[in-house]
Amino acid sequence: LENLTYLNSDIQNYALNFKSKIVVKSTYGTLTHCLSVIHKSKSNKIKLLGKSKNLDNVFDCLFSTFRMMLNLTHGNEYTCTEIGKHEGMIEVILETILFLPSNAGTKHKLDCYTLGLGLLINLLGEVPANRNILAKCRFDSSPWFDAVEDSIEDRNKSSVELIIQTFLKFHSSSNELEKQTFSEAESLCMQEGEEPAEVELEIEEPGLEKRESNSASSASKSDEKKNGDDPFGYKEPAAEFKKPADKKENKPSTQS
Repeated sequence: LENLTYLNSDIQNYALNFKSKIVVKSTYGTLTHCLSVIHKSKSNKIKLLGKSKNLDNVFDCLFSTFRMMLNLTHGNEYTCTEIGKHEGMIEVILETILFLPSNAGTKHKLDCYTLGLGLLINLLGEVPANRNILAKCRFDSSPWFDAVEDSIEDRNKSSVELIIQTFLKFHSSSNELEKQTFSEAESLCMQEGEEPAEVELEIEEPGLEKRESNSASSASKSDEKKNGDDPFGYKEPAAEFKKPADKKENKPSTQS
């Protein structure tokens, strides 16, 4: 279904309308169930044989659902409207992004952020009414707050504030990772007895390339003028023009 709905609006509409929009109900149920299993696995309320492997299977199911929904909503206002207005759909997508437990793992969390936010981009970009739904979302009674650090402070925040908070958190983490990577590279250079290389940024002046190209073209034109039409200096000798003799008078031609 993910492959069939890729950039095909006819199949997107057909898949959505199939059996009274059952795909919308089933995807909502799948997202809710996957999120529930992930959280219950953290609190040990359910037993999973080979917990790590089974949890990976749950995430695979979650990501497949996200990818199919991404294709289903790509550039299609009708599908975005029908999916967005389904009760609880935007809320469960936000909960999947914002309230993953710590045992989910960094890779799974990043995949959830990427796919979930991509789906929200489709839903909000095509239909303004979905933006109003998201702006009104609050998670005061969300069962997943225990999975998030400092969740007590987040209870009074809107969904937009939580998304901004998530962005700032990742922005701060990326800066710290960049500093850590640079310091590790610097210490490695010091151990090997080399001075850490200084990074210099070369900033080109605007229009410099254009001036260089203009000067190069003018130089080539001047060379062509010196050497003729051919840039290598070869000039074909001009052919002599001979006027054909007049047959009536039979006079010899005076021009050579």
